Amino acid sequence: MNFISQSEEFNHYFSLVQNKNSINLENFRQNLIQEYPSLAKSLQDLPSQRLSTVLDQTIDFCLAYLIQMKKYIPFDDLIIKKSNVLYIKHFEKTIWNNLSMQFPNVISEEEQDQFFQETRTLESQCRSGEILNSISANYLSDPLLLWTSPKIQTDYPLICKLAQSLLVYPYSSVPVERSFSDFRTIKTSKRNSLCCETLEACLLVFQEYRNDEVIIKDDMIDRYKNLWQNSQSFPSNPSEVTQSEEMEIEAEETNP
Repeated sequence: MNFISQSEEFNHYFSLVQNKNSINLENFRQNLIQEYPSLAKSLQDLPSQRLSTVLDQTIDFCLAYLIQMKKYIPFDDLIIKKSNVLYIKHFEKTIWNNLSMQFPNVISEEEQDQFFQETRTLESQCRSGEILNSISANYLSDPLLLWTSPKIQTDYPLICKLAQSLLVYPYSSVPVERSFSDFRTIKTSKRNSLCCETLEACLLVFQEYRNDEVIIKDDMIDRYKNLWQNSQSFPSNPSEVTQSEEMEIEAEETNP
């Protein structure tokens, strides 16, 4: 959750690795062994010239990896950079007010005045230490617990509303892309007529029991059978009713 410090640390190492000529191979070797002790013997057995080549190629690999990380991890996303304010000890009224205006779908224009009042009050309580002394350490260190606690939700409902939205803010499109991949597993060429509701149900079951054995009981089969039989009693599309069926329906209505 402390994305800011991770971003600063990443940028520090990225700047170091970018300048390959400034990297001391011996220091790099020692750090590599410290991180991956299993490599110690393999590196020790290499001739000096071969060792230099391996270390040089390892640095190239690390640089290429860091470049890809910088490309796909949203370290420069302004909203994610501001996410540190979710910790109440870093609460800043100005940042929260700006965030509220960036999410009009969460904090509407009509709620802005009340939201600004809540941020003024909470900032004042944070500066005086009143709010920090009234909340347990577990809540202070865990934003999820903090912004779902009954006291905070009662006193600052709009701030909690925005905080909970920020907590589920997606940092990448990977989960969405994974869902589409799951859809392709479910909706195949032989199952291309599934309706949206059925697809959603199948996807939820698939994600919930992906690695578990799903137990289908007899009563489940009976309920499905009854649903299927009932659905067959009525045509899903009025155009599917044949002329003979129309005559039968008219006859039943005439002679009940």
